[in-house]
Amino acid sequence: MQITTFKGNYFEVGKQLGKIYKKNGMDLGSVKVNKDILENQKTIYQKYFPGVLEELKGINEILKINEEKLLFFFLAGELDWFRKFYVAKACTIFGVKNKNGSFVGRNYDWLKSTENLFEIYKIITPKKNKYISITDMGVYSNKSKSSFLLYNEDDAINDKGLFIGLDFALSYKWKYGLRPAHMIKLIAENCKTVDEALKIFKEVPLCYPKFFFIADKSGRMVVVEHNSEKVKIREPVDNRLIVTNHFVDPELKKEDKILVKYPKHNTKLRYEEVDQKIKARRDFKYSDIIEILGDTNSHTCQDKYGIKSIWSLSLEMQKQKYKLVYNLFGKKKEKDLEI
Repeated sequence: MQITTFKGNYFEVGKQLGKIYKKNGMDLGSVKVNKDILENQKTIYQKYFPGVLEELKGINEILKINEEKLLFFFLAGELDWFRKFYVAKACTIFGVKNKNGSFVGRNYDWLKSTENLFEIYKIITPKKNKYISITDMGVYSNKSKSSFLLYNEDDAINDKGLFIGLDFALSYKWKYGLRPAHMIKLIAENCKTVDEALKIFKEVPLCYPKFFFIADKSGRMVVVEHNSEKVKIREPVDNRLIVTNHFVDPELKKEDKILVKYPKHNTKLRYEEVDQKIKARRDFKYSDIIEILGDTNSHTCQDKYGIKSIWSLSLEMQKQKYKLVYNLFGKKKEKDLEI
């Protein structure tokens, strides 16, 4: 799998993205604009992340389509969609720290069609951290059209040794704020450490609930549980840290809707399964990550109910060693990631 590189200021990167979107047939003519939501979102981005607005100007320099439709799609369409529909995504991320190092494992679980559409790309912007990202290209159904595919940060690793990845959460609260992918972009571009990333989470609003796993090369790692209104931080317990799709924080778990909406969701099964497998490996090492993530007899490596583990990340944070494992047209592949 090739890594696409976007290089330049926000406007220049936007033009490079625009050329791909134009080739894919993006026109957004069917997008319906909610002007109140759009204006509120624009205000948020002007204050907290104006670079995204510059990038969108670059995209539309190429696409030359209705500006309101384009802005709504990229800044607010996901929020508008969230308010109407709730889709049961999955995903598992875990971290372990011991004498052998600091390790992070991640399975990204989504629709089967995603495995032949997801991409890896690199962003190089002057005076910002370089980062590599993996994206599901915004796939929202097995019939997603190429005209709606977009580069959407789901996982990011920067050249300072910081990883941030997201996970699905279900609470019905929302507010005006950055889209989760743009929160990841903001942190990847500007942060070297977990503590720097946490400062952004405490200052910058997020539009709807997500979990974020953040780790840096010092070995520090946390889970951010975010319900849009409140931010709670979970630290490792006995050098283990796990996030699946339910709130663990005592306050936030009172409003968790995942098992209310989807009683058969396996989030707690995966959490307990991973925890037991880590504890069973007293001398946990790098090779154990993929053994856990790739166990097809487990709940963690998924291929059921229309959801599949699309990619796995195996990260050795202190050595800045990063591996991507995935299936492409039925063939297992591995790729070392270099920032």
